[in-house]
Amino acid sequence: MPARLPKEKLRLLYLLQCCNCPISAEELLEFCGDWLPFFSLQTTVFSLSDAGLIRPVVPVAGDRRYLITEAGRAALNEFKVNIPLSERESLQALSVPLAAKARTASTYPTAYHKQANGQYMVNLYILEQGSALLSLQMIAASMDQAESICRAWPARAPKIYASLFS
Repeated sequence: MPARLPKEKLRLLYLLQCCNCPISAEELLEFCGDWLPFFSLQTTVFSLSDAGLIRPVVPVAGDRRYLITEAGRAALNEFKVNIPLSERESLQALSVPLAAKARTASTYPTAYHKQANGQYMVNLYILEQGSALLSLQMIAASMDQAESICRAWPARAPKIYASLFS
């Protein structure tokens, strides 16, 4: 166990514990960018992962995500008194929308890439516990159309999946 944890690492561990679900670096940056800028976030995530305090989770589709490990929980329990109560309350409040966004993104991941013919292949998924319940590929004529399909997927996926059984 580390002798001490710098403030950023401690705050990030606390946030991951509060979220209690896999979180991507991009989601962390979106929600923590004001106190943990991009390069600091990258080095903090790498350092915590290298120390075994968080672990990467690579789902069937989507971005690499991170979870706090048992070693991370133990270190956090030892050092969380170093996070002022007001900051812990702030991080707990921040974890609610972050976890909601992360759960949606990890349940309904999307991806697209440009093909040689100029069109875009769009991949849409519904995942449950990391396994694909539904995988759908479609062609989009433009990058704007591909991005639009990807943005709409989380809201439309449950209805599409349900319609397969009706």
